Amino acid sequence: MTSSTLDRDRGRAVGYDVVDCGFNFRMDELRGALGLVQIERLPQWTQARVGLTAYYRRRLAEDGPLVRVPFDADHATSGHIMPVVLPDGTDRAAVMAAMRAAGVQTSVHYPAIHQFAYYRDRWGAEALAHTESFSRQELTLPLHPALSSDDVDRVVAALIDSVGPAARPH
Repeated sequence: MTSSTLDRDRGRAVGYDVVDCGFNFRMDELRGALGLVQIERLPQWTQARVGLTAYYRRRLAEDGPLVRVPFDADHATSGHIMPVVLPDGTDRAAVMAAMRAAGVQTSVHYPAIHQFAYYRDRWGAEALAHTESFSRQELTLPLHPALSSDDVDRVVAALIDSVGPAARPH
């Protein structure tokens, strides 16, 4: 990858490119030991995430119905992230900058992988209109079991302010 998580978090990079096939071997004994202890909390964390995701959905439906959640509410996801799809024509980079200025970290979790150099160089750059459109419009909001409904309210308010009138039907 061409940029680190730290670079993206600090605002030095918005995205990244994959230039070669690699592996993600980050587990060591200490992390394994921590994971064994933390796994006991997984059911409570999952329940909290499911509740927060449902609350996000309600708040977005009320305040920004044109900001969509890409999965149906009854879709069996782990709730590990909170992706949304911004309205057509929204400048995602500007929204991310405005969210950062409001103290809300965002990220992009679904880039169009066929556009990464590794894949493009090996298999060509065939246009995939739906994939590319989704990739340009997807934004990931904070989701963590320790978030409160007030935190979600603040994130949604910052998102709607950042997107502006495009978040609401005309």
